[in-house]
Amino acid sequence: MKYPTLHFGLRVQSISILVVVFVLFSYIVYLFYTPYKAERHFRDGYNNTILKRYKLGIEHLELATKYAPWETHYQSQLSRTYQLYAEQQPSTRLKLHYYHKIISLYYNMIRLDPHSPWFHTRLSAIYLAVIPLEPAKTQRYTDLSLDHAKKAAEKDAQNPMFQLNYASLLHRTNNLEKAKHYYLKTIGYDPRMGEAHYNLADIYRNEGHLDKVLDQYLLLYTHNPDFLKIELAIASTYIELNQKEKAILYLEKAIEKNLEKSALQTLASLYIHTKQWDKAIHAYKRFFDTYGVSESLHPYYIQVLLQSEKNENIITAFHSLSSFTKQFPHNELAKQQLLQLKPYIKFK
Repeated sequence: MKYPTLHFGLRVQSISILVVVFVLFSYIVYLFYTPYKAERHFRDGYNNTILKRYKLGIEHLELATKYAPWETHYQSQLSRTYQLYAEQQPSTRLKLHYYHKIISLYYNMIRLDPHSPWFHTRLSAIYLAVIPLEPAKTQRYTDLSLDHAKKAAEKDAQNPMFQLNYASLLHRTNNLEKAKHYYLKTIGYDPRMGEAHYNLADIYRNEGHLDKVLDQYLLLYTHNPDFLKIELAIASTYIELNQKEKAILYLEKAIEKNLEKSALQTLASLYIHTKQWDKAIHAYKRFFDTYGVSESLHPYYIQVLLQSEKNENIITAFHSLSSFTKQFPHNELAKQQLLQLKPYIKFK
């Protein structure tokens, strides 16, 4: 039996086999080539993003996701570049255009990896970012943000970060009982999570449980003494609990870290209440040296100088009043104080 032949004496069957082999070989080459192309475009897209050439970065990153549609890392970077570019847009319409692209990307990433909590967390944040751009849809976007934060917390139920994120959103939307549950859950996993302690204290304060507020602040201070203004928060709570000596201790620590006008003023007042005259004098001097003489605080400075019952402080009060009445000639109280001191100074 003879088989039909084509060019070069090859049978039809042989030609067919060669075609199939060539197609398979081409496909294999393509499969190896596309990841390379994807990585090259990703690198170019990332570098352009760093250089703030967002439009060019987007072009490369979109090609990277085209060549490797299964790679969520490329899509994550594209979403970040979209967001940076959206922030530069002159109109709300254009900003929303890119934000909706980001939302679509994250839903696609969730389909590719349904077990990852990170995509839900990021999508939750994006929905919050869109609210100012579409205020009419505030409730819808808030609900979606909460839903995805909850899914993230459920997918990694022992990760304190996702529990804290969900608790913070519940707190923001006034779901306080649920927020408390997740703050406590966060602290149970990692007591060093300062924001959980601080926010939980805020809920307890609204409920009027100052003892619980103080407990949370002190726990926070134990684990993270550098948490922003934690000493001031503790001092404020001690003042509310009428424990002035303890409030003074934490105010002094706060001022050692960062001198604040209101904190120094409060500390001077507490020194007066606890009859620590010399410390009060020093506090007022420091206040005036730093912020200038205060017409409202100067009478208290004179008061503590006289309360100390030291001759040198009485003379200091006289000279301070003399200077003060020149600076504030219409202050009648200062004039009266000066008149009362003059005979005593002459006598001395």
